Amino acid sequence: MAGYIQNGLIGIGIGFILYLAELESPDMGNIVYRNDSSGHKVFSPESIFNMMMAPFRFNRFWTDYKLMKTNWIIVCGLGALCGVLYSFL
Repeated sequence: MAGYIQNGLIGIGIGFILYLAELESPDMGNIVYRNDSSGHKVFSPESIFNMMMAPFRFNRFWTDYKLMKTNWIIVCGLGALCGVLYSFL
């Protein structure tokens, strides 16, 4: 019983890492690391938080297929599903 829960949690973690990688991909970019006023790239947790809140504010994150990969709930949910399904193999 605990095996599928553990695999589900691992899947959520992997899904979240993939979500962060997508935010910094060439398609999106400058979400995780942004340029400050002096031109240096700095870690920006505020931008990550804003992107994580976007699915709760905008319906397009649920209906537009191209934006679903930037919806952390969907990505982490699919990661959890993959982890649980892996435990039944």
